[in-house]
Amino acid sequence: KAQGKAEDALAISQATETATRDAFNTVQSNYTRVTAEAYALNKVFGDKPGDDWPAIVDGMSVQPGYETALGAALGDDLSGSSDTSAPVHWTTVELDRRPPLPAGCQAGGCFRQCPLP
Repeated sequence: KAQGKAEDALAISQATETATRDAFNTVQSNYTRVTAEAYALNKVFGDKPGDDWPAIVDGMSVQPGYETALGAALGDDLSGSSDTSAPVHWTTVELDRRPPLPAGCQAGGCFRQCPLP
């Protein structure tokens, strides 16, 4: 009879341990996810000591729901400044001033036709 009670207590303890471990793993997973997200947001939007040039993202407005897409598309480039005196900055590129194609090459849709080897 004592052995049966001990086995029942052991089964209850093991079930409790499994449930507790599962709950802990869920909390730990959520914590890891939120910490990573907070780190990423702080990297993009956080203040950087000694940064004299405001990040271009500070002057942007994005439709709600597109913030994550913007961050995924541009990543660390969002921390670049619009001030051209900044070491890392955004600038306008004149597309009409592209260098010419090599002699004998033609732009054709998505592919270039070029006689070069």
